[in-house]
Amino acid sequence: MNFLLATIALWLLSSAPAASQAAPPQQLMSEQAFKNVTVLKGIPVDEFMNTMGFISAATNYNCTDCHVEPKKEGDWSVYAQETPRKATARKMILMVQEINRTNFAGARVVTCYTCHRNLQGAPRITPRLAEQYGEPPDPDPNEVEIRRQAADAPSADQVFDKYLQAVRKQPPSPASFSRAHTKGMQNPRRLWRFTLRLPIGAP
Repeated sequence: MNFLLATIALWLLSSAPAASQAAPPQQLMSEQAFKNVTVLKGIPVDEFMNTMGFISAATNYNCTDCHVEPKKEGDWSVYAQETPRKATARKMILMVQEINRTNFAGARVVTCYTCHRNLQGAPRITPRLAEQYGEPPDPDPNEVEIRRQAADAPSADQVFDKYLQAVRKQPPSPASFSRAHTKGMQNPRRLWRFTLRLPIGAP
């Protein structure tokens, strides 16, 4: 009997470390490691810090541009204090998440860099003439991702064919649309392609 109990005890002691080794280490979440995290909750610390670095690179801001600068070296507790830029950043993160959720099925297509592009402050609304009419720049990562996701999207010709089919099923146009009005539309596909090339706001 004593031999049996000793065998069971030895088996339990030898199997305990193996069970603990098999369990994967639990990742520390952002809200567990840092104070006053309100938007970027539920993600590992590494991903949280990568996000901070991405925001910094996209906006050309340093950590202390948004956080309170420590008066004592190594006193990172002051980073949890509220600042106006932190409040703005939270709103922008929620805005970007909503844009991706409602327009791109949750895929990360729009980011901080999409608008800010390493610019401090508010992004530019109107491009410079050299940017608008000059040679297009190399595609940035966001544009590459959009093109990848839109690979199966219908082409302009396919969209226009569908439009023509719908128009042909409708009753004839009013008499005001005479031959004089449609003289320049002998090839509607050519007109469609020309229209696609017009800049936004062109007459």
